[in-house]
Amino acid sequence: MPRRLLVVLLLLPLGWGVAETLIVYPIQSQDALLGVAVADRIATAFADEFDEVLGPAVAPSLLPPLTVEGGFLHPTVFLKDRSLGNPTGAALAREAIGADLVITGEIVSGPEGSTLELYLADTDGVRTFTVRADEANAGVLVRKAVAILAVRLDLPLPSLGGDLDLTGPEGDYLRALGLIGGGSLVEAQGLLELLDDDPRAGSLRDHLEAVLTGEDGGDPALLATMALSRSDLDETLIIEYFRAFAGATELPVPHVWLGALSASVDDHDGAAEAFDAASRRYTFGLIARASFRAAGGFPGVEQDVATVLSRAVGGEAGVASLLGLAIVAGLEDDVGLEKRALTELTRLQPDFIYPYERLSFIAFDEDDASGAYSALLQAVRLDPDSDLYWTNLGWAYYLLGLLERSEEASVRAIELDSSQFIALYNLGLVQTVTGRLELAMEQYRRAVSLDPEVDDEAIRDLVNALDLYPDQPAIHYALAYLYDQEGNRAAGADQYELYLERAGMDAPFANLVTRRIETLRGPPPPIEIASAVEVTLGEDGIAAAPYHPADTVYPEFEVFTPGDVLPQRLTITIELLDGVGEVLATASSEVEVPRNAIGLVIDHFGLDLPAVLEAGTYRLRIVAGASEGRLAEVEVELPVEGETELLRQLIGRGIVMEGLQTSTPLYGPRDLARAELLPQVLVQELRGAVEAAEEALPEIESGRFEGLSGGELFGQSTVEDVGDFLRFLLAQPTRDATFAFVDAFAQWALDGAPLE
Repeated sequence: MPRRLLVVLLLLPLGWGVAETLIVYPIQSQDALLGVAVADRIATAFADEFDEVLGPAVAPSLLPPLTVEGGFLHPTVFLKDRSLGNPTGAALAREAIGADLVITGEIVSGPEGSTLELYLADTDGVRTFTVRADEANAGVLVRKAVAILAVRLDLPLPSLGGDLDLTGPEGDYLRALGLIGGGSLVEAQGLLELLDDDPRAGSLRDHLEAVLTGEDGGDPALLATMALSRSDLDETLIIEYFRAFAGATELPVPHVWLGALSASVDDHDGAAEAFDAASRRYTFGLIARASFRAAGGFPGVEQDVATVLSRAVGGEAGVASLLGLAIVAGLEDDVGLEKRALTELTRLQPDFIYPYERLSFIAFDEDDASGAYSALLQAVRLDPDSDLYWTNLGWAYYLLGLLERSEEASVRAIELDSSQFIALYNLGLVQTVTGRLELAMEQYRRAVSLDPEVDDEAIRDLVNALDLYPDQPAIHYALAYLYDQEGNRAAGADQYELYLERAGMDAPFANLVTRRIETLRGPPPPIEIASAVEVTLGEDGIAAAPYHPADTVYPEFEVFTPGDVLPQRLTITIELLDGVGEVLATASSEVEVPRNAIGLVIDHFGLDLPAVLEAGTYRLRIVAGASEGRLAEVEVELPVEGETELLRQLIGRGIVMEGLQTSTPLYGPRDLARAELLPQVLVQELRGAVEAAEEALPEIESGRFEGLSGGELFGQSTVEDVGDFLRFLLAQPTRDATFAFVDAFAQWALDGAPLE
């Protein structure tokens, strides 16, 4: 069964001429600062040779997502390690952005020095250039990279300025560039504030402050892409930034972003208008519109797809558009179209792994073992260290009847990942059908020990093998073992008996099988719950009786069996009963039991007590259920008194709110004796963050705090406001979460301070 988951070249001019737009991505590197430094110097060196150059502060956020059902999908998820630092990534970025030229790359450092692979993508494809330095020296790499690019682009050799110093102020500036490209705006702002004498740092700082405060002015591309990383994700503001960007650039990509952003706020008319504009400018705009239409059930998908297909025939559709076409085909459940797009991708970009992976899964679904085999041969060629591809290639070989090759491929997958239990199942299957039962059972035992529950596909494979290899009795034994392990006692006994009937008492494991049949044919071992049950507040085991209404209580108890072993799964039900046995609240969940366990302590299932609960003594009933009608239950008294307390509810649900400056919890079990003081403690935390709030938060536009600045919000909020916030928080499904209180309170206020 398949496992699913996902030399310096001759310096001859290319005759490209001067392109209008150049995008330079941060170079992929173990040393991120080095990668940003090389990219920044390349972008700066050629700034005067192109109409528009966008470097490492902007480039990482330019690539737009595609609209899919329920959200958005970023094209980089289909790239290995989600990296653009490869030929496929360069080609994808160039087409999706609509740039004339895109530069990506990768730096590999080793004991003999550093090697920089540069990838230049234009409308004719991707060119690769290699430069080397004796060590991870940014200056040497930059000089060589710029020289080779200038020759290949038939441009004059630009001046590079002074040497790079990654340890001084320039290093801090480059770190800030990298942080901005990675979306960490506040951290970048802190670094830039230290660079008073650097005009580039000053300009970048001004842009950052403008974005964080929602102001206009400056470089539209930088403002728009930085706005995507605002912590409040104000789509309306970001849309305005991208409108300004679209009006200031020849790049078509802002229109795709405008469509996606409008769709994210359910402005379908605005999204349609933006995608229409994008579709008129380039092919990827067409596929972005088709994806939007397919995801929303809007008409016009077929026309867009037909246009993209016609352009693909003419060579106008590249990696990004064909990948998008495959995504649209998935939205439309059009497997034929998806296969056509993926097959064209393999022709256009033969080193792109994803199309082969997806084609192999489609082939498996269509029972086309030969097609899966062909695709997976290419996948293992491109990624020989992928246990997934070797596992699935082993399965394809099995389906084709090439058992020796199947075994070799499965062994290779296990060598790459010893926890690859699907490959172990496949290996066990091959060894079973070839009559090597003792060896096969080693694989099955390892697989079962790694698999949280016996894989149904592994059982189906053995059932099918009974028809494929009818003269092999070992299949009955392997099948009986898996049935037995999953708790299907009757089916396991049946298969064990068939094994003995066909293999005889001289066969391997015969005596063991005889004893196992007796056990499986007998009554199942009972399950019991030990009478010692402890009840605590929250999962951390806090003794806090008597309990209050709305508390979350966790019973701790042991389920055991005096017989064989516990079944693989238990169903645990916790009920709150009143004095006459009426069920007032209930919670239920399943537990996976470790293999061969005879006892299991359970302490991680809680029950929310009703918020309206009179004082008195109640009972908790705990019921453990298993297969074949086995049940065990126990009851324990639960005293309840008092009113609901916010602190107890927070602790019971595992919600921890931390201080902004200290990152330590603002409350804990030690405060239960004075729970009424919690709102006052939180108000004081707000007062201590007034200055930070004034700088970071925009003016509040709706709700009880409308018109207040961030500082005014934190300075004027009362214990009643904090109480309302806590009640709102507790009305949400939030559990087992840790976050800064002031951040959550600020977001609640910005959202209009809702009460439920």
